[in-house]
Amino acid sequence: MTTEEDAPIHKPKLLTENYLTAKTRDEDHGGMTNSSTPYRTASIIVYPIKSIRGISLPDATLTPQGLLHDRRYLLLRPKDDGSWAKMFVGNQPEMALFHCELPPPSASSSSSPKTFTVRYR
Repeated sequence: MTTEEDAPIHKPKLLTENYLTAKTRDEDHGGMTNSSTPYRTASIIVYPIKSIRGISLPDATLTPQGLLHDRRYLLLRPKDDGSWAKMFVGNQPEMALFHCELPPPSASSSSSPKTFTVRYR
C-alpha cells in the first residue's frame, strides 16, 4: 500500500503556460476548424466542505492534490449504532442552505485552515 507521501506527484502545467486548441465552427468553409484562442476562466469556485455551497475566489493556489481548500472536509452525522454516516446534499437537501467562509488569506494561504465558519441560511 502506498501512502500519499510515497505516491508520485504529477504537476500539471499552468493554464497560463498553455494555449488550448478548440474546434470552432467555420461558416465560410462549412465545417470545423482549429482555433488557437486561449480559454478564459470566468470564475474559480472551491468547495472546502463537500456538499456545502462553494466559495468564489479571485485566484487559487494549485497543489499536488488540486486547488487549495477544495473538498478537503466532509460532514458526518452520528448513527444510532454509534458509527458515523457521511452527509451529502443528495440525501440531506437542507445542506444546500449551508454557507462556508474561509478565514482571511493571510491566515490560510499555505495550508488548510484550522477552523471554518459555516452558516445555515
